[in-house]
Amino acid sequence: MTERTDRWKAGAWTVPALLLWAFLSLRPAPADAKQKQALSSWLQGMLKHAIEEVDPLERAALLRELQTYFYVDLDRLDRLEHGDREEAEDILEELIEQAADMLELKEEEPERYREMTELRRYYSVSAELAEAIRKTNDQGESEKLTARLRKSLEAYFDLKQKLMLREIREIGYELEELKRIYQKRKEKRNRMIERRLRELVEEEEDLEW
Repeated sequence: MTERTDRWKAGAWTVPALLLWAFLSLRPAPADAKQKQALSSWLQGMLKHAIEEVDPLERAALLRELQTYFYVDLDRLDRLEHGDREEAEDILEELIEQAADMLELKEEEPERYREMTELRRYYSVSAELAEAIRKTNDQGESEKLTARLRKSLEAYFDLKQKLMLREIREIGYELEELKRIYQKRKEKRNRMIERRLRELVEEEEDLEW
């Protein structure tokens, strides 16, 4: 488990945040978001075990997020019932961490949370359309579904590019700041070493007293 997942297990969240998530978990899902109606008993048991240490209020919000925006992934995971259980557990753990990330965004960066839910929606719609194309034997229906799938993929790609560009810019700002600090330290090398030397020597003298 990552540090963020451990924070969920430890219940290290503010009371206002818990109340907000509890409230949101009782609200109906967004109109454009689907929700898986039922999980197999196999997956329910594995999911229950994976989040059994999570605070009940947080657990409700986490389950809501999983079933609202990760239902396609849960469907696929359900099909691994007779496959490698260890692999299934790893996949489920990753989904839980992603859902936890999104809930953290909901509290700290609402606009980014909105963008991520939109990205998840395009992802889910694309997966559903692809499955419908594979199942249909009607050529005309297949072409219509393919056209919708292309639009969904284009929307997903464009939004992903937008998010990546913003991340590149943010990393660029951080890199420039790091360069500035590096250059400043380089210019003050001797002074900083001498100051640190005095600090250490004085501390040793204090300890001797």
